[in-house]
Amino acid sequence: MDAITAGNVLRDLREARHVSLSELARLAGCSKSSLSKYELNQKATPIEVLARLAAALKVREEVVVLRSIRLRYTALNKGKIAEVFDELITCVEDGVR
Repeated sequence: MDAITAGNVLRDLREARHVSLSELARLAGCSKSSLSKYELNQKATPIEVLARLAAALKVREEVVVLRSIRLRYTALNKGKIAEVFDELITCVEDGVR
């Protein structure tokens, strides 16, 4: 099973949409406990769960993945690469292919 560590991004998206942990877990069909572990990066989010979470948050799953990768590069001080990811994320959010 493929998985991704996207906790910070999932939490930020959930909070920006004013959705509780319990509500998002219910909408995505996962347990509140698991969702909490995903958000705290204590457990990698399975891709199929990520897809349901993204749908519940009304965002494309690609955006969650790209934002997660961007956070890693920012943490590594890879400024120029982070800028490229910002542009790519904007394109995906805008539906540019």
